[in-house]
Amino acid sequence: MHSPDEPLHCPLKVGILIPSSLPTYGGAYEFEHTVFAEALKRYYHRRSQSIKLIPIAYDAADIKVWNIDPTRCLILNPKLIKNENFLLSRIEQKVSKLAGHFFGQPVGKQLSDGANYIDILRSNIDILWSSNPNILTTQIPFIITIWDLQHRLQPFFPEVSELGEWSWIGRQEHYMNVATKAFCCVVGTKRGSSELTQFFGVDPSRIIVNPFPCPEPLIVEGFEDHSILSRFNVASQKFLLYPAQFWSHKNHVNALYALKILISSGSDLKLVLPGSDKGTLQSIHSMACRLGISEFVIAPGFLPREELVALYRNCLALIFPSFFGPDNIPPLEAMSYGVPAIVAKVPGSYEQYGNSVLYFDPCKPEDLAINIQAIMTDHDLRDELVVRGKALLLRLSPAAYLDRIESLLLQHRVALECCTLAR
Repeated sequence: MHSPDEPLHCPLKVGILIPSSLPTYGGAYEFEHTVFAEALKRYYHRRSQSIKLIPIAYDAADIKVWNIDPTRCLILNPKLIKNENFLLSRIEQKVSKLAGHFFGQPVGKQLSDGANYIDILRSNIDILWSSNPNILTTQIPFIITIWDLQHRLQPFFPEVSELGEWSWIGRQEHYMNVATKAFCCVVGTKRGSSELTQFFGVDPSRIIVNPFPCPEPLIVEGFEDHSILSRFNVASQKFLLYPAQFWSHKNHVNALYALKILISSGSDLKLVLPGSDKGTLQSIHSMACRLGISEFVIAPGFLPREELVALYRNCLALIFPSFFGPDNIPPLEAMSYGVPAIVAKVPGSYEQYGNSVLYFDPCKPEDLAINIQAIMTDHDLRDELVVRGKALLLRLSPAAYLDRIESLLLQHRVALECCTLAR
């Protein structure tokens, strides 16, 4: 008879993709790093009898960023490493392209000479887990994270159309290939789950709704906020913040129109728009000039996180007029710094934020302006939103997110073990 003091199962070997080191990915970067850091803390730096975490890196530089032992991970491109103890070695550099390191790369289609790469993965992990929509292979069980399916809902925006860097057909083929084959698809809301079933026929039993966590607030020793405010010529509580890359769907247009309404009513609020240019920045500058509000609009480009945090801590409110959603991270970050958020009312947004934010129609600038005016004049409302936001974040911790992933894995442990028998 089995001794109750001995574990019945061997630990599940879970391969997790190390996230991109490029912070210019914005909210995707923050989400992936938050999840990966929590996974390392829970399963890699502590011994677990249920899950053995095996980080998977694209190259040696990735593991240095996270202080990962190179003998306890898989490296797809070990060109800079000459240690035979690596679990995965001498893999062609072109395999990193197969991995979908760049969005839009075909994923799940194997290289003709990639059998060795697949065999090594199959022999060293039980299941792959990706915190983004890409995956290394569809030949072993895998979990992917679906951020949004906006190419099906709003295909007229250039970035998700046939004109996009990742074209409409590219997105469609990708999700049809991986979402339909996944052991499980992770989404942030019930709305996301229903879209996945509607558009790609994924059975609800293979979808887990796991609300996206909020990144931990950044605390920078010796960093003085006033130097950042002085550089951008803004005063504390005298500006609105909208951190977003300059894509069409980010709807900077609504923000400018709302600001014009406020300025025409006598307000001296400014609008700070940090973010990389993805094609619309010059048009936004021209629009601000046409409206006569260019002196009130600051677009500093991409900012390091410590500078962005200084803006979070000192803004009157965060506004988020994006047409895409839900599962947007910046409103959660605003809550973590005690700042109220005003967000666009899009399908699934109330499910994500509840009564912790104010909502507006993304097509109605006057709607946004009214909410901003309410934050400016009703201090009790502002304080109440901050309190509600803090309460929401207690349920959206990185630990809670990992709890749900772990529960999923352990619930299906026997099925995953069965999948390894014929390898």
